Amino acid sequence: MIPGMAGQEIAAIIRRNTNPDAPDTRKTLVLMSHSFPGHKSSNNDFFGDVEHMLTARGHDTLRFDYRGCGESDGKEENYSIDQACEDYQSVLDWCRRDGYSQFIVIGEGLGATIAAMNIGLDIKAFLMLWPVLEPKIYFRDYIAKGEMDPDGKPFALLDSHRIGTDFIKQVKDLDLIQYLKEIYCPTLIMHGSEDEIVPAAHLDLARGFIPARRIEITVFHDGTHGLPNLSHRKAMLYHIQQFVQKYA
Repeated sequence: MIPGMAGQEIAAIIRRNTNPDAPDTRKTLVLMSHSFPGHKSSNNDFFGDVEHMLTARGHDTLRFDYRGCGESDGKEENYSIDQACEDYQSVLDWCRRDGYSQFIVIGEGLGATIAAMNIGLDIKAFLMLWPVLEPKIYFRDYIAKGEMDPDGKPFALLDSHRIGTDFIKQVKDLDLIQYLKEIYCPTLIMHGSEDEIVPAAHLDLARGFIPARRIEITVFHDGTHGLPNLSHRKAMLYHIQQFVQKYA
């Protein structure tokens, strides 16, 4: 467990590389940031698949649950953009104390949003999977479909998930353009053309505002949210492995 704010703890899984013949990449960590609603094993444990692949190829990885999600402390309805940013920084600080000085970040959905808001000079490369780049549209087309204020309680219900009012207010007002303009590290984005939760149109902001000299955008034909199709998953894992290998 990683110490978080307000005395709460953040559940995390750190894996050291299992390849004795791999070059020394001990100072670089692959950090994985999940979406909301979600947790570190969402999307049929895709981050677990990434972890297994990368550690076998000589990379250290860490995936974690934001507070209110998965196995971390806190209630789901208390998740907010501000709290998630605190958790992200708490995890980074813990990793730095553990000896890591550089990071490759993989974020999915809103986890990519949080990572983009906290990009730093120690981020060597950034991988975004179906990223929420237009939070206002994400709220309108997805979050707002929930049952607002059920029985007068301070949260909405969306597919059995409790969406707190602080999160709703923050996501409705969030503009990512200022953060996208600060992404200079090599960036890889993967998305599905038929994503019904985070439409591929979100990628227009990435194309227009990310100044990175190297940015690769792959849109999978007929791909739905989370790219669950087996052929898509295999292709994603291959692209991730190649990208991480190049910049680790």
